[in-house]
Order: sequence, then structure tokens, then C-alpha cells
Amino acid sequence: MLLALCGCVREEFSKAPVRGAEKTVPERLRVNGVAVIKVDDALVEALEEAAAKGSFKTKSAALDNAFDSLGVTEWHRVFPDAGEFEARTREAGLHRWYHIEFADTITYTRAGERLKKVQGIRGIEPVHRVKRTAVDGVPNDPHFKWQWDVYNDKSLDLTIQFKNDKGQTVNYQVNEGADVNVLPIWQKYTTGSSNVIVAVVDEGVEINHPDLKGVVIPGGEKGSKNFVTRNTYSQYTITPGSHGTHVAGTIAAVRNNGIGVSGIAGGDYAKGIAGVRILSCEIFDSEDGCYDDGCAAAIKWGADHGAVISQNSWGNNYDSDDDGELSDEEKEVAKNDVITNVLKEAIDYFVEKAGCDKQGNQLPDSPMKGGLVIFAAGNDGIEYGIPESYDGVIAVGATGPDYIYSWYSNYGSWVDICAPGGDGLGQDPDEPFFTKIHTDNLGTSRGNIWNLFCTTQGEHDDYVNYGYMNGTSMACPHVSGVAALLVSLLGRQGFTAEELRERLIEGADASHVIPQRYIGPYLDAYGALRHGNIPPFATKAFPDQVFAEKGESVMLDLNEYFQDYDENDTVKYKAESSDESVVQVDVTTNTLTIFATGKGMATVTVTATDSKNMSVSSTISIAVIRNGPSDDSPLDLSGLTVGKQPVKESLSFATLVAGELEVKVVNSTGKTVLSGKYNTSASEPATVDMKKLAPGRYTVTVKCFGKSHKFVVAKV
Repeated sequence: MLLALCGCVREEFSKAPVRGAEKTVPERLRVNGVAVIKVDDALVEALEEAAAKGSFKTKSAALDNAFDSLGVTEWHRVFPDAGEFEARTREAGLHRWYHIEFADTITYTRAGERLKKVQGIRGIEPVHRVKRTAVDGVPNDPHFKWQWDVYNDKSLDLTIQFKNDKGQTVNYQVNEGADVNVLPIWQKYTTGSSNVIVAVVDEGVEINHPDLKGVVIPGGEKGSKNFVTRNTYSQYTITPGSHGTHVAGTIAAVRNNGIGVSGIAGGDYAKGIAGVRILSCEIFDSEDGCYDDGCAAAIKWGADHGAVISQNSWGNNYDSDDDGELSDEEKEVAKNDVITNVLKEAIDYFVEKAGCDKQGNQLPDSPMKGGLVIFAAGNDGIEYGIPESYDGVIAVGATGPDYIYSWYSNYGSWVDICAPGGDGLGQDPDEPFFTKIHTDNLGTSRGNIWNLFCTTQGEHDDYVNYGYMNGTSMACPHVSGVAALLVSLLGRQGFTAEELRERLIEGADASHVIPQRYIGPYLDAYGALRHGNIPPFATKAFPDQVFAEKGESVMLDLNEYFQDYDENDTVKYKAESSDESVVQVDVTTNTLTIFATGKGMATVTVTATDSKNMSVSSTISIAVIRNGPSDDSPLDLSGLTVGKQPVKESLSFATLVAGELEVKVVNSTGKTVLSGKYNTSASEPATVDMKKLAPGRYTVTVKCFGKSHKFVVAKV
């Protein structure tokens, strides 16, 4: 389990909001030998200058003296240089956080007192011990019918034993429908999209798992990363673990591929539809792991590398003696815990910056503006938890297949939503279908309520690659998976993380709340989709329309180009011509008729509007070549628009309407070095890749619409 601790020493820090009273960090959580400091711009300059020189000494004598007196052996930025995102990292102030390690004979309190005397240190705080939030499960053979959490129609025939108020043992079947209600979305709308990335901050995810092939983004400067290692050469080497692989599989295991299990947003292999992708941000490696400042760096990495959902099945560790239970003293420590500012700022960064460019605008290819950070509520059976109780995250409690609170789940008004996490009470590993009587800590006698079956890290055969686990760790990825599924369907320019959060929580089923131990409403994928209005959207672009002469017409079914996912919603269409002397339009219900009225170029704008007055528009490029058969001056469609020069990587060409280009590139010696055919239009220019060509001058000949064009371009 990971070791870390948290707290504040300096008053310069604002206390991070937690659902409850503001607190200071309990003394017991302050680990010797490790701390995090936040420094001002002058000390940033001194530390960065020393790092650039490879020196341990800085130009700040006060800082060097403090480090010497504490026996500091290591210091480095919590959030490393972020490359293209370094500017916004600095704007957020995250470059000012430094992790330091000093002699373990020196208490954190003593170190804090020494460091706060150094001018330029704006604050000091410890780091938290963190742990996985899973309970061990029983391995078994893979099969979708065992995934009661995803789809439960009673076919599994699970039986629970229950003692009634007369002490009699009663057998009953698990609740039909005690799943996340994802099947209607699979059937009617989507199974996931590879445009959506979920950052799994956890153990490493098995990239070669048979049910995750092509799903996990490989390690690299723009891919998955190992935050446990400090070795520069292995930071992109992911060490897989069962916990992280189980979590990732719940979200994105490939659906409908004839093997294993089905991830909630795993696509449809048989139809060639790829599901969501996983960015593995490794914070656990066997018994080793990060402190929570390393976890903060992992969360930020996700925001900078394409993820819009951050999945976190871990939390602070209060079991200081590792006996598997919390004593009254340990519970008191948990009650008084508070989130570290370094972790709070990383979460806030993800919420604000995910899916956005360096200026804070939604990226053109991002499905959502802003990000959602989702945390497991924890498995200590208590009313507290850090960092999951921070307002900036969605906290997830756990239930069994009877909708009832799982005995281990943390609870309280700060828990936002619950999902299947499994129970496993009295489970017999040799007889998985056998039930035993077990009384949980609610005083309710219940039998073997099954754990969750999914992918695990193993030896790549059906037996060891799949297994059972239970915990809020397993509940959490159900929310992340449903969130990813909704983004796959609803993602567009203008879709926000705030809207997604509202849909998840307000669309959940509040009828299954357990009053005495509140863990939020029950996750309902279809309910989340139906909550609120879904604006209509364009399903595909209109093709350019070219008429040989005026008097011609074409009819288009607009339902092929627009869609609205709201049930029983009515979409109305209208169309406008930019020049009625060239083209006129008529809309009857869902049919658009375009009439060519004269030679020339024009555009038609089609708008779809729903009953809530939300609309989307799309345009059609129109060309009418002649006024009639006797017209001897037809419209010339052969004009090309040439992209930016000189060329660094590629040269682009656009035409007035869609067409095919023949391109030939000749070097200064007269040798043809590149040729090919390309499709182009005004909205989608043809791109000629010239990266492999040496710098110099080239003659480019382009043939289109029966005419030839010649250009001289420079490659640099």
C-alpha cells in the first residue's frame, strides 16, 4: 500500500473545502522525512537554475542552509515541466510546488518549523498515505452473464440467504435490474467512442490483456506514464497490476469480441466500433507507490494528455498498524483529516483545464470542455474520507446486487452517488454459488452477495486474466464508464463537464437510498441520458451539390443528417439560400428540396431546432454550371486555393466544391518525387504530405475539373 500524509503549516494556504467543517491535519498523520513546499518566484528561479546546472545547491543561502540542517537528500518539482502545457501550468502556480525528502530522524513538525523561517517558502505541508479501495475477490472463468452489475435480468439465478425478524432463514433472488441500466444506451445510441480518454490513476493497466488490446494508450511523452519510479528511463514503462486492470476493464474492456467481459464503454468489436481509450497513470507498483503529491502529478498528467475523465479508486490510509480494521483512535484521525493543497490544486486543474487548449478554449477535437474527477468513497465503513470528500470530485459509494449499502463503504452527505461494488459476505472460493449466513455491521443478516467480475492482470489465459473483486474501487469505475459512455454520445463543442456531472447525479435513481447510511442515489446510465434536454446535432456533413444547369433539383432527407436523442422530441427544419438567383430551397417536414435557378455559386444553411428551441446548423455548397444547354460560358470550378507556404510538413489544396485532384511533385532535377490522387472540397482540403522531402524548391502540378495548375513551392 502507498505511504503518504497531509497537512498545512503556514497560514498562507487557504484551507481546501471539504464537505464538513474546516480542520487542521492531525499530528498523527505527519510523516517524518517527507514534505511538500510551495515557494515564491524568487526561489523558483533559484531552484530551476540549480536544476539546469545539475547542482543540488541553489543561489539562496537561506534555503541551502535549511536543506543542510535537515539533511535534505532529494528535491524536485511535484508537477514536472509540462512541455506545450507549461505556460498554463505556471499560470495555475503548479510549478511552485516542490517535493523534498530529508533525514527520517527529523520529525515533520521540526522540519516545518525550520523551513517556514526561510524567506520565499510560502507554505509547507506533509503528504498523505494512500491506499487502494478494493476488497479481495474470488477468481473464476469469464462470462458476460456474471456481470450482474452491467446487466441483471435474473438469468444468473443468484440466491441470497436472509434471516427475517423471526430468525428464520429465507432464500430470495437478487433484484432484477440491480445494474447500472446501460443496455438501453447500447441498444439505441452508442457503445463508446475512441475520441474519449479516461485517465486511470491506479496500478498500471495491462496493455496486452486480451480484452484491452488497443484500448490502453502506450507509455510515452504523450501517453501513459509511471509515477512510482524516479528513474527517467523507466517513467514510461507501465507495470501492470490486477487492481488497475480490473478498474480499466470495467470501463473499457472490448465488447462483443467473443472473449472475456464487456466494458461499459468498450465499443462493439463485431461492428468495427472502437470504445473509449485508457490513459494509465500508474501510482501503485506492488507494495510501493506514490505519496499524494505524486498522485496529484498523475491527475494533472491526465488533463494535459487528452483525458476528460479522471478515475481514482484510492484514498488516504488511516490504518496505521495495517491490521485491516480502524481503531477508535484511527477513526478520530480520519475524522479530522483534510485534503492537501497540492492535491486540491491538481484536481482543480483537471476540472478546469481538461479538454482545453493553452488559452482555456475547448480543443476542436475534444468531446468536452473541462474534466470530471471521480473518486471511490473508501472502504473503511466510516463517515469520513480524504480526498473523496473534497467538493471538486464526485464521490462514489458501493452497493451489492440487492441495492443495499455494502458493509465496507464509507458514507455520509458528501457521497454523491452509489454504484455496484459487490459485497462478498461469506463467499466460499471453492463454491462460488454457495451462500453462507453473515451478519454485516448494519446488523442485517445477508448471505453471499457476489463481487464484481472483470479483467485482471494475469498470465493471458481465460482463468487468470479475469477475476472477482469488490470495493468502492469497483463501484467508482462504473460511474467513470457511464460518464465516458455519455461523453461518447453527447460530446461536442460546447458540451461541458458541469453538464455531465449534473446528468450523472440528477439522473440517478434516488429511490434506493439507505437513510441510515447515505451513499447517494443509484447510478442509472439511461436515466442520466434522459435527464434534461439534449440538443439536436449533425450526424454527417452534407455533400456538395453540383447542377449541370438551372432547372435541375434534388431532394434530401434531413433525418439522415440530423438527430435528436430526446425521446418524443420534435425537430423542425428550416433552410436559407445565400443567393436565390442561384438556388432556392423548400422544406416540407423533413424533406429539403433544392432548386437550381441560375448559374453561379451559393450556400444553403439548414437549421434543426428542437422543442426547447435548441438548434444546430449545417451548410451545403452549391454550384450551378450553366444557365442552359446554349450557355457557352460555363462556370469554372477548377480554381484552387493553395495553403500556407513555405511548406514545413504538408501542402494543402481546397476547391469550391468536392472533387478529385491529381497531384505530381517534381524536384529541381526534374525527378518526380511524389504523386497521387486526393479528394478535396472547400471544407476539407486535400493534404499532401511532404515531410520526407528534402528542403528545396519543387514544382507542383495539380489537375482538377479538367484543368491543370502549376505551382512552385519551397520546402523548409
